[in-house]
Amino acid sequence: MSDSAYTMIAEDDDSIRHALTDVLTASGYEVLALEEGLAAIHAVRDRNFDLALLDVAMPGADGFQVLQVMSEERPGTPVIMLTARGE
Repeated sequence: MSDSAYTMIAEDDDSIRHALTDVLTASGYEVLALEEGLAAIHAVRDRNFDLALLDVAMPGADGFQVLQVMSEERPGTPVIMLTARGE
């Protein structure tokens, strides 16, 4: 078992997902990087995370849908919502 924090990144933009994965991995985090919301929902149901970074607009299920499942299945898990929206 690793002592590093386990982080999920759910982001459909390849460059953003890879950049976040690289930075977090270099900082000692263990990262599960996913490109769509339904995969994130399945991951939330399968394992615990110390932190989740969720894109607001993803295919399959958006970040708010993933957040809803997280609040039901894994309450108390810190979540940071990511968006390119200006509003």
